Amino acid sequence: MSCLSRLTIAAVNRAANDTGNASEQVLDVSRELTAKAQNLKSVVEKFLTEVRAA
Repeated sequence: MSCLSRLTIAAVNRAANDTGNASEQVLDVSRELTAKAQNLKSVVEKFLTEVRAA
């Protein structure tokens, strides 16, 4: 295997690892956003219930 082939394989490997790390970060943030959206939904529903009762 040539030096260029080894460098190319190493670069592809690094890029794959970087992509994996980035996808994990996106998943973490999407989970956090989902939790915040669910909380906001609960707060809005409670508010609307109180407004309707007033």
